[in-house]
Amino acid sequence: MNFKTFLTKVLSEKELNQVNFNLLCTDKELYAYLLENHVTHYLEGKFDKEKFHQFLHVRLREKFQVEPEDEAWEEIVRSGESLPKNDRPETIPYTLLSYRKVLDAYQVAMLLLNLSDDACSIILVSRKDAHRLRRIISSNWVFKSLDDLPSRTMFTVTCPDCSCKNVWELRYKDSTMKLAQSHCDNCGKIFWDKSGIAQVHMEVRDY
Repeated sequence: MNFKTFLTKVLSEKELNQVNFNLLCTDKELYAYLLENHVTHYLEGKFDKEKFHQFLHVRLREKFQVEPEDEAWEEIVRSGESLPKNDRPETIPYTLLSYRKVLDAYQVAMLLLNLSDDACSIILVSRKDAHRLRRIISSNWVFKSLDDLPSRTMFTVTCPDCSCKNVWELRYKDSTMKLAQSHCDNCGKIFWDKSGIAQVHMEVRDY
């Protein structure tokens, strides 16, 4: 990936002029720069609404010269307040869907840079540049839009007591609390406790 071309998509002209490209020679150095300068927002484990709102405000101002009016910013805050509680870290990106309508008004898109199964980074770019970045071919820089998220999760459990095969489906963004106290259809062994925490080994597939 051409670092300079990439940075023209995610930085303002003022920010770009301040970049020392001699210090950005590796993927690791580039990512560290994005984090240190709050160009990307790292998500892992638990969604912090206040930190995310601060990130949105800074990037809208720095990159897009947008100061959300009171009404628009209130809608952003309300989007965060309406988010459902979820104990599945891998579904955190779904919390971002609530903000898409507000950002669309500014022709701004969110892209996800997947770092692992339960961690990702967010960048804000123009909707036009979002399409271009998604076409980048690189093992370390794979950008996805919210439209690329899977929609469902399949849980397959072979009961350790009776060997009966059991299958459940869950909307990807839903909490496993919906599976609380689910058990083997044959012998009744509990697979998820009352808090929705898995008690046995299972195969999990998103699609």
